[in-house]
Amino acid sequence: MYNSITVNHNGTDIVLNKINQDKYTGEFYVRTDTYSARAFIRHTSRLDKTRGVKVERHAMELTVTRFPAVPTDPEVVEKSYTVFETDFGANPSNMAYTVLAQTGFLTYAHLGELLSWAS
Repeated sequence: MYNSITVNHNGTDIVLNKINQDKYTGEFYVRTDTYSARAFIRHTSRLDKTRGVKVERHAMELTVTRFPAVPTDPEVVEKSYTVFETDFGANPSNMAYTVLAQTGFLTYAHLGELLSWAS
């Protein structure tokens, strides 16, 4: 697993360092004067009882907390999740194409529409 991860946030690379590793979960964190960022990368599996198939699940959660410029203002918390599942033993390239298809759709314009409650 990674010792650090880098995410690009509004044109700025943010490097989060690993602060914890438990079995199949890695936790990453960074704090500056203006924000903190925390990420979790998790791997689990479950049994799809309907089909009788083991499914692997991979997830990443990113939380950015913006600290107020004025101490009386509230913090702003932004959180994003990415989850993908595939049948255990399936070709990982096929899952990668599905994930890339979805993330390719999530352009700045489409995210603006989603944040405006479009469906």
